[in-house]
Amino acid sequence: MKKFYLFLVVVIAIFVSGCLGGTEASLVERGFQQILDDELVAAEASFDEVLRLNPDNAYALLNLGVVYENTNRIEKAKEMYNKVIQRNGNERAGKSNENEE
Repeated sequence: MKKFYLFLVVVIAIFVSGCLGGTEASLVERGFQQILDDELVAAEASFDEVLRLNPDNAYALLNLGVVYENTNRIEKAKEMYNKVIQRNGNERAGKSNENEE
């Protein structure tokens, strides 16, 4: 399951630069890199800052969910994932690698 969420983070990061502007994009990119570097406390701070700027930022919500999940705060992770679903409920992924190992 962790592979699936890491895959989602990678896919989201690829689209961030084209979808966000300025400060939000740079903070999301920094937080994403911090996740990859296993700097989860720093990543959490980066995504919190994005959400202070824009509480509806789906990239920050999703990635903060990943941080929470990887720091065993499962209920908080679920809360972030549900916020993403609520804000983007009509969008669906065309393909998932959930069953791939």
